[in-house]
Amino acid sequence: MKPPFFYPLYLPRFRGLILVFVLYVMSACGSGASGGGSAGGGRVTLHWQSPTASADGSSLNDLDGFRVYYGKAEPLTKANAKQLKTGKDARSQLIEALSPGTYFFAVTAIDTSGNESAFSEVISTDISGV
Repeated sequence: MKPPFFYPLYLPRFRGLILVFVLYVMSACGSGASGGGSAGGGRVTLHWQSPTASADGSSLNDLDGFRVYYGKAEPLTKANAKQLKTGKDARSQLIEALSPGTYFFAVTAIDTSGNESAFSEVISTDISGV
């Protein structure tokens, strides 16, 4: 297992708000159970701290959830990424069945009207076959 990596992420303006995420990879590893690894056995756990206030200090009260985007293509885009939707109270996401290689991750915030922020900064980690 690799040590945790911490990456501060900042989201651009979101409906007049500036959201700040701290997203990090807590663990990234291959299957390793048999000693040889196998395709599709890797997993990553992402953690983040949710924004609680807008740029002017007022409460962020219309947050509906987050989308986690991930994939092997660089640059990561909505068109080439897989996505997972989480609820507004989510602070982590486990992604499993990853084949070996380098993966890229980003998070967006979604409000109750369905508006989605731009990508956070993209982070990456390697999944080994071992």
